Amino acid sequence: MSNQINRPCDVCYLRKVKCNRESPCLRCIKHGVVCTNNRPKRHGDKKKKKDIIIASKSTDNGRLIDYCTLTEILQVYDESFYGTWPILSVEKLLEDVRELKVPNLSYALTCAMGAAISKRVQSLSSGNLTLQSNAQRLAKEAITVSSNLKSKDNFSVILLISFFLYIYFCNLPDCKNESLLCLREAISIAEIMGYHFPSTYSQKSKEEAHQCRKVYYVLYISERYASIRHNFPLVLEASIPFPRSDDEEKSSISGFIELIRLFALPRNVFSEIFHRNTTNESRNSYQLICNAQEYFTNIEINEKMSDIDKANLILTKSWIRIFIWKRQLKSSSNSFFAPEFPIEVIVDFFDCMRNLQRNAVIANGPGACVKIMELIESLLCNLLPSNLFLDTTMDAISILSNLLLGMGLDSTIEFKNYEIKRRTLYLPANLVSDEILSMIHSSDSIGLIESPSLFEENYEASSENGSLY
Repeated sequence: MSNQINRPCDVCYLRKVKCNRESPCLRCIKHGVVCTNNRPKRHGDKKKKKDIIIASKSTDNGRLIDYCTLTEILQVYDESFYGTWPILSVEKLLEDVRELKVPNLSYALTCAMGAAISKRVQSLSSGNLTLQSNAQRLAKEAITVSSNLKSKDNFSVILLISFFLYIYFCNLPDCKNESLLCLREAISIAEIMGYHFPSTYSQKSKEEAHQCRKVYYVLYISERYASIRHNFPLVLEASIPFPRSDDEEKSSISGFIELIRLFALPRNVFSEIFHRNTTNESRNSYQLICNAQEYFTNIEINEKMSDIDKANLILTKSWIRIFIWKRQLKSSSNSFFAPEFPIEVIVDFFDCMRNLQRNAVIANGPGACVKIMELIESLLCNLLPSNLFLDTTMDAISILSNLLLGMGLDSTIEFKNYEIKRRTLYLPANLVSDEILSMIHSSDSIGLIESPSLFEENYEASSENGSLY
């Protein structure tokens, strides 16, 4: 009588043929050989065990980031930054990192996201020094663990880790190459997974398709921002439908959707406006610029957006409009090309930001500093005696410079006092060009101006309701 066994016999195993798993088996009986089952048993998945050993040794002296810190990271993201990057399931990540003994990809993703928001939490009541001081370690954990556990089976998580590491490196000085490398990796994974093909989404559930669209457009926005700032080559197109607020169970993503719209110019139009040779003017490019500026004015702010999302959208829209203006010839009678155009944009910016807290701007991180610097620079270009709005221009420069100083996000910005038309302005020194220096005189003292600025006066007057000014 044959006995049932739970694995192939030794002979069938060595010959790599099918065994009917009886003792003796039919093949051994047929060939007249002794049917044995004496080889040592394997204990567990060797590959999985190897990955676990490598991952556990890769962390800082074998110590994981504690669960309390991971929970705080996810809580801050959920409360303040989900609207900006609505691409993580906090509930799932909390479950995956609970009682964690060995690092997994959810742990790496949480660490990457913590590193990304570390520069932004100083303005939040929920933020503390622990998260800010741990930024470097969080990034190191994310990089090491994800490198050791990377495989084709978890590309979707690796994509998100790469994206948040891109945000982290964007926040650091002199890390442009590292940030763009992380962004390129995330975009490449999205392409491999077919996120840019509409047909990909027909094979997914409604919830999964919605999630993938959000991930795709987070990368789309980031790529276009990097293209404007660093001439980063464009790959992604608005080739799939935008995410819909109606499909969002958690909260409103209207700010995120409007930000997509803000960047969603066709690639040829985007390249013509932002990357063309400005010496080669044409009637067609002139019309494209006018149409684009009109398009940007129609980007809407609504009350469903969080203050952080409102500040991001208002500031980004103003920055893009100024960026386009700076690259064009100013010879046209159209107001979009006029020397006074920056004042028009800044006045609109102040009006939209009137009821927002300054912390809403700070929470958008060092990227907000870059945009405010561009706004200040555009106004400095107009400090000419012929400027009919000279006093208004200097008021606006004073407000923006004090806002930038009060954010405290970029320690590399040096401020100096400058005397302009018998007024003292405290400005970022690297924005004051030789041409501007020929019109103004730099004072010997370096420090805060003694008399309160327009920003400070208005801010003190409205501090009770927490508004920006």
